[in-house]
Amino acid sequence: MWRFGTKRISIKLLNYSLLKFTTMNLQQFYNDTLTNNGASFNILTGEYNPNNGYMVAIAEHELKIPLNKFNQKVLSDYIKSKSDILISGITTNKFIGSWVYDGIVYLDCSIKFESEVDAIKTGIESGQLAIWDNSQKRLIPCNE
Repeated sequence: MWRFGTKRISIKLLNYSLLKFTTMNLQQFYNDTLTNNGASFNILTGEYNPNNGYMVAIAEHELKIPLNKFNQKVLSDYIKSKSDILISGITTNKFIGSWVYDGIVYLDCSIKFESEVDAIKTGIESGQLAIWDNSQKRLIPCNE
């Protein structure tokens, strides 16, 4: 068991969350990446493509794949390799994210912020070019 304060979360539950994502949402996430040029999913809460807040990629956890090489196995392997990040900590604001640009699929681990100011500040500190505005469905540059 892992303990977060007074809460206990069993590894079995965490493994179930990953299995649930893999079996129920992998196809949807994969399809949305290809048809909508991206998607976001929280494997702990089940939140999918949130309509509020701002997404900021966690530095040094991005994977770039040519679009013609992107498949469900690549996606599944990435999720498995980043599962410790996606389920760690006491917050549930971490997401697996994807976006397609210029023939490249980008996969990353992201954090959802409620504050645009905090998101931009974190984006700048972690060397991001932009953050994603979930409500307006647009990029916001991280210019200093």
